[in-house]
Amino acid sequence: MIQRIQTVWLILVSILLSVATYIVDVHSSTFTLSKILLIIGNGLIVIVSIVAIFLYRKRLLQIRICYFILISLLLSFFSLLHDLWWATIFPTVAILGNICAIRAIQKDENLTRSLNRLR
Repeated sequence: MIQRIQTVWLILVSILLSVATYIVDVHSSTFTLSKILLIIGNGLIVIVSIVAIFLYRKRLLQIRICYFILISLLLSFFSLLHDLWWATIFPTVAILGNICAIRAIQKDENLTRSLNRLR
């Protein structure tokens, strides 16, 4: 599990969203509904990306979850763009990491399918 590169990418996504959530939490003197929803949404993305790491035997489900994470990261990016525009670097890098994780999972799936054809 840990030797797979997508694990590293998904851990990077978790860490970056945790930092983004911390920045929103620290730099908010007043909590509006949008900031509370942003914090809750980022927390859920972190939890889902950690869960996706442990689904390494179910690669197709892992890919679907990563696409869900990608859509959620885009929503987080646009929410941060509205509130704290300078903090959008964290979701941007997390989006790139998530795309790299999806590509690595698809490579694993293709490799497994090709090996099954040889049997």
